[in-house]
Amino acid sequence: MLDDPKLVVSEAIMTSPPAPQKPRILELGCGSGIPTTRMLLDRGAHVVANDIAAKQLEMARVHCPEASFIEEDMALLDFRPGGFDGVVCFFTIFHLPRAEQKEMFFKIHAWLKPGGFRGAGFEVLESETLAAGNGELGESDPDYGVKFRWVAARKWRE
Repeated sequence: MLDDPKLVVSEAIMTSPPAPQKPRILELGCGSGIPTTRMLLDRGAHVVANDIAAKQLEMARVHCPEASFIEEDMALLDFRPGGFDGVVCFFTIFHLPRAEQKEMFFKIHAWLKPGGFRGAGFEVLESETLAAGNGELGESDPDYGVKFRWVAARKWRE
């Protein structure tokens, strides 16, 4: 059973039409590659995984050697328009300065193929609000009381 929202959204990307047999997925902020990169690879995706942290990518290369990795600030990435069937970006966009976040969403939109799927916005297919740490964090945790809205969406067909 998929109870982790990252896995639920990733599964939706893999099964949502018109996903091809081996969709090309960009993961921004892949971290150690667990659980999202690994799940996408196990489901047959070609994953281009990005993170700014060399240590995170070092772990991801061990966990997910069949992925392609890019160590770079996501705001500096440049891909051809329509090059990805899906984009996932969990716990990433908020790391950018507010002034750069809107441009990042425009870039992601451009990188998606028409009908492409991304875990975060556009045509809303499904959404859920969850408390950080499933609401079980102590008051001393910096995410105590924080709520996240997970959104599965599709780029409008052109």
